[in-house]
Amino acid sequence: MKRSWNTLHVVLGALLLITSLCSVQTLSAEVFKPLSVYLTWQRDPSTTMTVHWVAPAEKHDSIVHYRELNDSTWHQATGNSRPLPEGHDELRVHTVEITGLSPDAIHVFRPNEDGAEYRFRTLPAKLDGSVRFIVGGDMYHEGPEILQEANCRAASFDPMFVVAGGDIAYAAPRSALLPEDHDRWMEFLVRWSEDMVRSDGCLIPIVPAIGNHEVKGRYKQHTDNAAYFYALFAMPGIEGYNVLDCGDYMSVLLLDTEHTHPIEGDQAQWVMETLRDREHVPHKFAAYHVPAYPSVRSFSGKYNPLVRRHWVPSFEKYGLNIAFEHHEHAYKRSHPIKENWYHPDGVVYMGDGAWGTTPRNPRPPTERWYLANTRAAQHFLVIDVDACGRRVSAVDVKTGEVFDQLNQCVYRCVCR
Repeated sequence: MKRSWNTLHVVLGALLLITSLCSVQTLSAEVFKPLSVYLTWQRDPSTTMTVHWVAPAEKHDSIVHYRELNDSTWHQATGNSRPLPEGHDELRVHTVEITGLSPDAIHVFRPNEDGAEYRFRTLPAKLDGSVRFIVGGDMYHEGPEILQEANCRAASFDPMFVVAGGDIAYAAPRSALLPEDHDRWMEFLVRWSEDMVRSDGCLIPIVPAIGNHEVKGRYKQHTDNAAYFYALFAMPGIEGYNVLDCGDYMSVLLLDTEHTHPIEGDQAQWVMETLRDREHVPHKFAAYHVPAYPSVRSFSGKYNPLVRRHWVPSFEKYGLNIAFEHHEHAYKRSHPIKENWYHPDGVVYMGDGAWGTTPRNPRPPTERWYLANTRAAQHFLVIDVDACGRRVSAVDVKTGEVFDQLNQCVYRCVCR
């Protein structure tokens, strides 16, 4: 039976009473605090930020007031709102994109004039130092305490943003005829809003890709069957795939592995053209859900060969550095692969999605030629990029141990 809105209030209230492992702001009762406030980007992260919040329908103004941390002058940006899908019009999701921001700067903002204050940080326009982000997928699979533990472990690394590789809230049923689990989406967003805060007080943006558990019917569905995903996140947008360009130093492709858009055809053409146009970018990544090179399931599954056939040739031709894959609930790192074999200039495939899941047992490297390292571990990946290269660290959620690393050099630099 579907949980009622009153039940949701009880659940969310309990979540907010959990002793948080992260720092949160204490607010007076007179200050408007939305149910959840979270961030993403649609364009250049050095000069823009997209602010989302979920609030009761009567709080309908979609206005963000903002200023730089050390500036007393407030500005405002306006956006739009829409009711949540499937008849849940007691709540609305607001979306406001702020543009013209200063790079590498902390900004203070509040949703609506009477809203609580929050912070965000823009990315640098040039890669003079280093930028850190985190990748993980298969998130809210277990209970809220497990999700919170993973969130706060990730937040403790102070990333600039998190790429979420699908299966975010596990809210969509297998049948396309049944409704999504509204409460589960709200529970995820409350935890993200409370947990994902850097040590400087800035909220950590989420950059999502779609997975099968965002979609009623799982695969080959219309975007209407992923109504919550497309309502809650302005990125990647209704096409279901997009690219986030960070200055001229990094590009992250977000792709749809046959959930609401075919792997082949228009999306494959877009992948080719997007990577071709960014061949000069020193750090190029892709994130998607179903892996080309799985660690648990069959190598010849229904969708894995489609990724290898339609995307991998473009990955290899235009110099993608790392493909972040999910869906398997285990950890894997592949050898560099090109033309279906080991190659020092090939693409590395990492991840396999176990942010908030009970890990499965992956195949050992001795059983599959492309596997360099595997582990049954609840984990996420910490990525550090700078002018000389990139370092990926696999972190165990339970212990905080870095149990595997990949170091890649940019041409003419020497790795540390």
